Amino acid sequence: MSGDPYYYFSSINVSVDGLLCLLNNNNSNPSLLTLYPPTSPPRIYLSYSSKVSNTYFGVDQSYTMNYRFKPNFFESTHYNNGQNTNWKIAYLVSRLDGRNLNEVIQLIDNSVAADHSGEGKWIIDTHTFYPADFSPGPDQSAAYNSYNNSRMLGTVSKLINLGFSVINDNDSRNYITSTIGSVNGYLSWGAHAGMQETYLTNLLNFTYSPGAVFNSIESFNAYSMDPQFRWDNQGMITEFVQTAGTDGAGHTWEPFLYQNNESYYSFPAYAMGYGLVDAMYQGIPKLGWQNIVIGDPLTTIAWGKQSLTQNLTWSGTYLVTGKITVPAGKTLTIASNAVINFKHQGALDIQTGGSLLIQSGAVLNINVANTFEFNNSVTVPSGAILNINSGATIKFSSSAYLTVNGTLNAVGTPSNKITFDRSGTTGTWGSITFDGSTASGSILNNVNIKYTSDVKCLN
Repeated sequence: MSGDPYYYFSSINVSVDGLLCLLNNNNSNPSLLTLYPPTSPPRIYLSYSSKVSNTYFGVDQSYTMNYRFKPNFFESTHYNNGQNTNWKIAYLVSRLDGRNLNEVIQLIDNSVAADHSGEGKWIIDTHTFYPADFSPGPDQSAAYNSYNNSRMLGTVSKLINLGFSVINDNDSRNYITSTIGSVNGYLSWGAHAGMQETYLTNLLNFTYSPGAVFNSIESFNAYSMDPQFRWDNQGMITEFVQTAGTDGAGHTWEPFLYQNNESYYSFPAYAMGYGLVDAMYQGIPKLGWQNIVIGDPLTTIAWGKQSLTQNLTWSGTYLVTGKITVPAGKTLTIASNAVINFKHQGALDIQTGGSLLIQSGAVLNINVANTFEFNNSVTVPSGAILNINSGATIKFSSSAYLTVNGTLNAVGTPSNKITFDRSGTTGTWGSITFDGSTASGSILNNVNIKYTSDVKCLN
């Protein structure tokens, strides 16, 4: 055996997904298989040190959305057989896979219809206390508790600090098996907390939102795509899909505890609007290892920073976490039944020639101290509501107007006012006009209105 302390375990159940990420590298390395030094085929040693570090791991902990994956941008140096080789990450790979075709179709349908409201709960069952009749082995004590406290509880803190609803249990001997409302994500120790091998189908009783994601601290939760063929009595990601979950991360074989998909990075990234494959690979420390991702790679559950490439209609409840840019020739329509919640870095930039159309009955909640910029006039129609909270800045170009036929509630505080301002550094902008017959319930409180003197109410 090698002197590498992690070079002791072998398996034929190797994931190729991480290797596929490294295809088409322009280097002198003759084969990707050099990353899997063989002994007596088909068995392959799982050497921790021989794997390529994933430089996309934990890349955007501030959730700026500025790190959407770019081919051949992220590069690692890999040392093997006495030489260094640079490997660029060319792709991020996920699988559309499951027990059968119907469940794969269901997975895709859930991805297309993913819930973007941000209102679902995150189940983080971190406790490692076991049922009274369960005796943990020596590998299920100190190391597990250490990881549990530092990383899984860190996932809880991150999600809560970002404003998401988290159900967490770190103290009792009772598993979290149900909750009121829908669930966006699930994480637990599974079999390592004494759960029965079929806990995902026979113990948990959750209603999963379309787009809901799975992870567990289990080495073999993607050992196969058929739960009839499982290893070590552990839960399997395909069982999550079987119970109407949508996607997630898993392992084909022993990844070692510190090489699990790291929910501390992947879950918050997914919650904040990164696509599935971007979010999950932000939680994978090593490529060419045992980690895989199941699901449509482009699945999202929030609207992160992006520029529209086609006309778009928001219908239903949406969480917007980044700046949405509407360029010339494109229209963003807020449908009559829509409730749009701007949080975190959420904002709108309606550029010259772009359009924002708000339908009667729509509700826009601006809950952030960000800047919204409109180069065209905006109308809040009768029956629609625009709520603006402290600190927000709303800018208009010189020819743009804000017409309120519905309700405008702009309520700041003395120390953190709302500002209506011009775009640019010179000139003035149009006006704020209220229709006295339909906008009489509007409120302006602790508001600065700059570079226009034309605020009027029409009867």
